[in-house]
Amino acid sequence: RMQAICLLDGFDALTSTLLEDALIDPSPAVRLHAIRLSESLLDNSPSLLNRTSRLANDPDPQVRQQLAYCLGESEFSLASEILGALSNNAKDAYSSAAILSSANRRTDKVLAFSEPERFSTDLFVGLLHTALANKNDSSVRKLITTAADNRTAGILDTLSRRSGSLSKYASLLQPQFDHALTTLANRNYADADRIQALEILGRAPSAISAPEKNLWPLLEQPNSSSDLKIAVIQALARSGQTQVATQLLQLWDGF
Repeated sequence: RMQAICLLDGFDALTSTLLEDALIDPSPAVRLHAIRLSESLLDNSPSLLNRTSRLANDPDPQVRQQLAYCLGESEFSLASEILGALSNNAKDAYSSAAILSSANRRTDKVLAFSEPERFSTDLFVGLLHTALANKNDSSVRKLITTAADNRTAGILDTLSRRSGSLSKYASLLQPQFDHALTTLANRNYADADRIQALEILGRAPSAISAPEKNLWPLLEQPNSSSDLKIAVIQALARSGQTQVATQLLQLWDGF
């Protein structure tokens, strides 16, 4: 059946009706190739696009991946809706790459039909990079404000790679900064929580992390664990302070 539709395509005899039937074929291979062959016809056949949309929840990941690649050429709003649905369930790097390739020109629309808190890390960071590169302010803000706390360090890394972006959007992360400062100052929190806070503060603007007040004292506390001290040093290294190496050497005997 797969060979049949490919042969018909070669003879320029493949119709939308035949493709609609192939899209519901029990074989994933037939469905995948039907999607590929549908790409140039989608905008001229709303019924074909509608049938294709049903594959957003296809049980085969390669079928969903091919669907994501295919939608990049469609101008219909339904294509953005399908990409949004695919984004919620993309768990591997290949599916994320397919979605990113098709979402480049329509990040806003894809986000309108998706739940960013469900995105994989690869997809979330990729969409943030895309939105920043395209100067798509509304998409950047939506991604940042809907992100879970465990994405904060990744967001800061991404913003820091774009000149001026960290200072522009840092205020959106103020609740996470405040929580990190509170966690770090409270010795009753587990080391794992305080280390996660240091990962955020080490990437935050120095005006927020205030290394002299919040980071350096932890190195001098005798009850600070080795893991916590290592995390402090890593945070200080990211802070960009020119005196970090000199001050560390002065404290060397205490380590």
